[in-house]
Amino acid sequence: FAQRRTDARFLMRITQSVAAPCQKRYLGYMDDIIFKDVNWVKPSRRLITSVKIKTMPLHRREWLRVSMIIECRNNIEHDTIKLDGCNILQRDDPKRDEFEFGVGKGVLVYGDVCIRFFAFEEEPIFMHQRNSELNKGGRTLTVGGVNGQLLCFVTFHTQFHEDGVLFF
Repeated sequence: FAQRRTDARFLMRITQSVAAPCQKRYLGYMDDIIFKDVNWVKPSRRLITSVKIKTMPLHRREWLRVSMIIECRNNIEHDTIKLDGCNILQRDDPKRDEFEFGVGKGVLVYGDVCIRFFAFEEEPIFMHQRNSELNKGGRTLTVGGVNGQLLCFVTFHTQFHEDGVLFF
């Protein structure tokens, strides 16, 4: 696997192994499928009621205008912009290192799920009434002609997590 991931264009040919947390998580899923007989074909349903970021991502400003989307089955199941616009993450209090994104009454997901966070430079008027468009590759989210850049994301499969709080 690592050899196939290695880019032969680099002179040093450093082997590119599995390093990202999501990659390691999915390798753990494979281990569960092979050795613990986990049935991943019929995934469990999970209800997401809120999403918290335990620290503010590093950025060039003291604050960020951030939106969150939850994807499941190649569809956007939840978009914070439609619910209440962008959240302002502000590092004005050094003790505040937790930011919560509400999801209304909850979002029912199953199978592969991706939660993406986007940073916006500006917020157009009536942004919450606009449709969001996730551009190919998931690197930008366009809302009312304004592009948000991917800040961070997490992916997981519902069959491999118990009900309750998930930490990534």
